[in-house]
Amino acid sequence: MSNADVILGGQFIRTRDLAHGYSAEFKQQQERQQRLDADRLAENVRREQQREIERQAKAKKDEADAIKAFREFHDTPFSGKYSRSLIICRYAEARMGYAGTAEVKKAIAELNDPEFMKAFYPEKYAVIEKRAAMKAEAANLTPVYKSCCKFCKIVFFTHEELMDHQRDTRPCPKCRAVCSAGGEFHSCVVYGGSILEDRLPVVEEREEGIL
Repeated sequence: MSNADVILGGQFIRTRDLAHGYSAEFKQQQERQQRLDADRLAENVRREQQREIERQAKAKKDEADAIKAFREFHDTPFSGKYSRSLIICRYAEARMGYAGTAEVKKAIAELNDPEFMKAFYPEKYAVIEKRAAMKAEAANLTPVYKSCCKFCKIVFFTHEELMDHQRDTRPCPKCRAVCSAGGEFHSCVVYGGSILEDRLPVVEEREEGIL
């Protein structure tokens, strides 16, 4: 018997055959372990993909809820303070996942931020911008003089016209509610009496200089 032979179960087996058997079994174990590792990796990837799909779905839903709460906040009158408080909390939960004190403060800041208005409520942002532009344009316009006689309510667009009117007319001596420019006759009842006056304008004759 050579050193290359061993006795197992009463049989002679060459050590090279035994080594080959061990090598084949070890290789099979390695292959099984590799398959297990590959299966575990594939399962981990599948679970991570599923979690990512769920995260994206939640983020999409949260964004829709935030936009809805944002619009409701700006469409709810200030008189409904309780309703507005609930909307702020809903917005904070949708945007930040929690409605604590810090989150609510941040939510209020975002709800009043023009950039968020532009993103979440563009049609209302356009209306606000248009109003602001009209207001700025009106502020840059030269103010138009406009005044009226306190007796006859005739409107004048220059100070000189108003002065001429006040110089050429006179108010009713009893009620002082109308001036002589208000019509031909004025029937006035004051202190139980009545008068019927000619309310034609009194035009003073003024000498005009000859150039």
